[in-house]
Amino acid sequence: MKAVLPLLFSMSLSAAEIQFIEVEVRGNRYHIQAESLIEVPPQIVLEALLDYNNFHRLSDDFSSTHYISPAADGTPLAYSQLDGCILIFCTVLEKVERITRPSENEIVAIAIPERSDFIYSRGRWVVKSAGENTRLYYELEMEPDFWIPPVIGAWAIKSKLNSAALYMSRRIEEMWAAGIPLSELTVQRSE
Repeated sequence: MKAVLPLLFSMSLSAAEIQFIEVEVRGNRYHIQAESLIEVPPQIVLEALLDYNNFHRLSDDFSSTHYISPAADGTPLAYSQLDGCILIFCTVLEKVERITRPSENEIVAIAIPERSDFIYSRGRWVVKSAGENTRLYYELEMEPDFWIPPVIGAWAIKSKLNSAALYMSRRIEEMWAAGIPLSELTVQRSE
């Protein structure tokens, strides 16, 4: 019960802000850029983003996330299963990604197409200090191996990403405010 009260209290005081989200469609590829401001130190944000064994605790869209055996060259591989809906279109998506750290404040995740529901997917997180807070920049270029309605695709993805990014940022703030690791953060699923 001790950890529940700080979580409930911190949810109402969350200061996470989405600075911008842009979605552009070029051919079959979606190009996404987003930035948020989170009231948590950068190291905590990095640790949460790299904790694929518990990453699903940050978003109710993920039903499963975990590290799997590394690639032959030793690169970490992560598995995720996304159960999501955009408007009335619901699907279960799987992705296996190579996780690299080009710099100490950057994470790059590249999908392995033959083990994913994406023809191409490259995501990049950049975590920067903003005083005592964190400025989190995210970019994703993806080509899904599934159908997205062309007329509403970009709008629907932007809308979904906005709510998911805000929710994830707030969950990281909750974890920090409660002083608990991501592995102890209660999973919250929407009904």
